Amino acid sequence: MDDKEARTLFPVTEKYCYMDHAAVAPISSSAAETMASFARDMAEEGRLASKKWFERIDGLRKNAAILMGTQAANIAFIKNTTSGIIIASQAIPSRPGDNVIIGAGEFPANVYPWVYSRGLEVRVAPARDGEVHADDIEALMDNRTRAVSISMVNYANGCRANMEAIGSLCSRRSVFFVVDGIQALGCIKVHPADFHCDFLSADGHKWLLGPEGAGFLYVSDKALRECKPANSGWLGVTDPFDFENLSQELKSDASRFEEGTFNVAGLVALADSVDMILAAGPEKVFDKVAKLTARLRRGLLDAGAEILSPMDPHTLAGITTFRHHLVKLDLLAKGMQRRGIIVSRRGGGLRVSPHFYNTEAEIDMVLETFRSIVDMARKAGVKSAETPGLSVLSPEEFTKIVSFEKPASGTALEAKIPTAEIISSSAAEAEADKAIAENVTIENVTIEKAAIETSSESAATSDTEAITADKSDSHASDKAEETKN
Repeated sequence: MDDKEARTLFPVTEKYCYMDHAAVAPISSSAAETMASFARDMAEEGRLASKKWFERIDGLRKNAAILMGTQAANIAFIKNTTSGIIIASQAIPSRPGDNVIIGAGEFPANVYPWVYSRGLEVRVAPARDGEVHADDIEALMDNRTRAVSISMVNYANGCRANMEAIGSLCSRRSVFFVVDGIQALGCIKVHPADFHCDFLSADGHKWLLGPEGAGFLYVSDKALRECKPANSGWLGVTDPFDFENLSQELKSDASRFEEGTFNVAGLVALADSVDMILAAGPEKVFDKVAKLTARLRRGLLDAGAEILSPMDPHTLAGITTFRHHLVKLDLLAKGMQRRGIIVSRRGGGLRVSPHFYNTEAEIDMVLETFRSIVDMARKAGVKSAETPGLSVLSPEEFTKIVSFEKPASGTALEAKIPTAEIISSSAAEAEADKAIAENVTIENVTIEKAAIETSSESAATSDTEAITADKSDSHASDKAEETKN
């Protein structure tokens, strides 16, 4: 699948420069049509339409296994990442006073299931330079450690954990290894058996490019032997459609963890999304993401950004989080959104997460927007992100403070100056600035709508090398402003 074909699958590209796959990804036109087709069938045929859609779900289980380098017997369907971690937390044999180790900076989906799980003590391994290390986890282990549960890729800074080292530690100490895989599956190679993983949970609405409310739980052969569902339902028994036999055993495979009726609409759309990832080639998907990420990071460093994501190549996934000392984070985010660039605030910075259908031209659009905002703030006399509102500026100076409007489809993306919000901290001042600067345009900050670009191998190599550049050692904390991780 080439870039042009990939772009045609995503109508969102006609309206936005979408760089927020670590939050909620857009679904493809094919997945959207599949959901609509299922809805039409159910409206017109009712249960008579079920057979073909359940066959599609059977195919999804097999393809999910292919994607994760395992067998269909190791795959269960879940409604979200949290539900998969809850299943693991309740299925792993334990007693009050036992403990589980999680990593610092985990998303809440990998915290609360353990905090409220049957009296387990929750220990937190520190993150050094943004990464949780196996030796710090081992230092917290004792003979009552039952599980280690971490994210394969951190949702805030994008750090990819050393799964092989942590998994080997867990295997050696006979501790269950549980993984939040939502920021990894669909972006990087995820073969749980390769790193001794026992449970890996991932919803499909991020890097898998599927809808919300449908995902996968990988369960290892060891976990299938030693762990039993805390909650069992009719779908988890050997013959779920033998309704009158109420003395059945649980299935021996991972589907024993499936309690009841599926989110069929979500799963059949996710099936389309997984088909697309497999057709594109999982390795090629990550190669493209890595290339775009390297280009982004090199440009950000050149523009004076502080990159909060770890820069070691082995930690690379699809997320880059950054900030600049001259521009407040919320105002930088507003400037991006007005340009039609969709990103999120996380981990004390602005989080950018491109996927395989994004282009180098779109990365350049992000960089040009960032440089423009920072340059205009600097020229306006801003000394730090905490500078108060600048209502003392003349109208001419206000014209140098840039915010952006979303363009009409198919038009050039032009910078405009409706307000001074990019650097003003006062709503009243912003309104006054808007009146002063209304309808002023800047001609030298115009970027044409992103075109499809195919770069040479040499460019890709140089870009990938750029991710090893040095950055300042800085740590920041940030309250969650949104509900999606």
